[in-house]
Amino acid sequence: MDYEYNFNSITVKRNQHIILNNVSFNFKKNKMNLLLGRNGVGKSSLLDYISGLTSNNNFFEGKKIIYIMQGVPVLSTAKGKDIVNLITGVNYKKNIHLSYLKEFLSADEYKQMKTIWNQQFDHLSLGQRRWLTIISFLLINADVYLLDEPTAGIDIENTKRLFTKIKNKIEMGSTVIMTTHEDSDISSFRDAWIVHLKDTKIDFEGSTTKYEKESRYE
Repeated sequence: MDYEYNFNSITVKRNQHIILNNVSFNFKKNKMNLLLGRNGVGKSSLLDYISGLTSNNNFFEGKKIIYIMQGVPVLSTAKGKDIVNLITGVNYKKNIHLSYLKEFLSADEYKQMKTIWNQQFDHLSLGQRRWLTIISFLLINADVYLLDEPTAGIDIENTKRLFTKIKNKIEMGSTVIMTTHEDSDISSFRDAWIVHLKDTKIDFEGSTTKYEKESRYE
């Protein structure tokens, strides 16, 4: 059985500027994979590339992929329930009612969802918008989830709940590839596989334990 997604000799450009130059690396299947590096190093550009958004390559052939980007364009007057149904509509083929989500959300999450269900998107805080968008995508089952800085703007408690949801997806057999520059995110996934970007190259690839031993926290 193949336990890895392999990426060989990849070069990523943005506006003709080389972001990553001829890099090779692996992501582990059915596991949390953390893509690390300072802001601007090219983490988002790499996700765009491997997702197929900015390339013609099919790195995840035959797999159902969900790519949760940092910015999702939404009509400002749309309500919370509209966002949920917009995102999940392709999968469920019908509108989801609030009561249906009780099966998928914790009591605290359901309470928060109930609060924002009928609120306009532009009336929500940045954290609420991010939480609503990500939770909506996680309602859809997929083989691979690509998450770009999912905790940006989200408070500590909702981050913990979000990570619990992500861990459940991994336990169900999904592969998660997540960008972050937060050390606290690393400590939340003790068995993660880490790929670190620096100066157009991959300067580390390995386990969380090895990453910590080499004192690579930035």
